[in-house]
Amino acid sequence: MQQALITPEWQCAKGIELRLSSRLFGRSTGQYASLNLGLHVDDVPETVQQNRARVARELPAQPLWLDQVHGDHVVEVGASTFSHKSLQPPVADASFTRQLGVVLAIMVADCLPIVLASCDGKEIAVVHAGWRGLANGIVERVVEKFNSTELQAWLGPAIGPCHYEVDHKVRDSFQNDQGFLKGRDSQHWMLDLCEQARSQLLVQGVSSVTASGICTACDDRFYSHREMSPTGRFGIFLWKTN
Repeated sequence: MQQALITPEWQCAKGIELRLSSRLFGRSTGQYASLNLGLHVDDVPETVQQNRARVARELPAQPLWLDQVHGDHVVEVGASTFSHKSLQPPVADASFTRQLGVVLAIMVADCLPIVLASCDGKEIAVVHAGWRGLANGIVERVVEKFNSTELQAWLGPAIGPCHYEVDHKVRDSFQNDQGFLKGRDSQHWMLDLCEQARSQLLVQGVSSVTASGICTACDDRFYSHREMSPTGRFGIFLWKTN
């Protein structure tokens, strides 16, 4: 059977595993075709569960999903924080753990997935970073969870500045102008989420940042909410092996 998950290029610490899905090799149809992992986007729930089961077969444990709300809350996952069998996933846009075998997961379709790991491989985190989360300081809140000050980051597929136009309300929500490029007029900008995230990571002392360089609106392997709505969600999965 064809592997559903992709192993991206990232020189991270030994014992850390990172995977991401695409929109390929699933069962969803229409605008959700085909490996949609989002239960909140009006796809057929039974089909989404089949897609999630397809992905889970390539992971060491059931992924710990979040109820993502474009906020800045970070959930710390311990041995008994919450169970993947729980009917209600925690409301958060980032998760952090030091536990072995815990598979952290987020879903995206234009928002920026940020993966963080300590250089000693003991601590990991995943972040769903849309413009609201970045503006509200989710990067800082995640970094604060780490005991280590030596961190590495990976920035996954997200909508690029070639497609992401924002207005002055979005621009005014940020404390710096990193990633804001000239738009069609004085009230609009093209936002580079990766550059904004990179600048925030640098402020937090994270200088080792690897970016996928993939724009979800340009690459039809991935879902893009701006290009086609409604649409599905692809996933990012992170865990420790030692």
